[in-house]
Amino acid sequence: MSRAPTTLDAAVADLRARGGAAHVEALASACAIVAYADGWVTGAERRAMLLKLQGFALGAGLDMAATMDAFDKVTGAFDRDPDVAESEGLRRLRAVAGRDAAYLVEIACAIADADGGFDAAEREAAARISRALGLKPARFGLAEAR
Repeated sequence: MSRAPTTLDAAVADLRARGGAAHVEALASACAIVAYADGWVTGAERRAMLLKLQGFALGAGLDMAATMDAFDKVTGAFDRDPDVAESEGLRRLRAVAGRDAAYLVEIACAIADADGGFDAAEREAAARISRALGLKPARFGLAEAR
């Protein structure tokens, strides 16, 4: 018996069909926004986040070098100025969202849980992504508070 496709499966299929540099940067932005939610990223978090992002990119047939370049660019911006980097990341997400907004929030949630935990700061970051994309955080099991 095969398993039913998930939203993330649909996201990967959509990336395969339409993904380009803007989608890769949006994915990297979603990763960074949730990862940097608590103000820092440990080495273990960075590795888990990178592995999850690579999985999305490989599944979608995206260029891995371009994906890693986008990841380094986006996370470097968070290291320099988290507030500006988050604002730019949300702009990148909105630029590609359209009908894909829900899967971008799903990916953010999956990335947040990549290190085995989905803490309050990460949940709030995922909720900010949801609100920025015009979606209700409750749809994804995220608190509406703040």
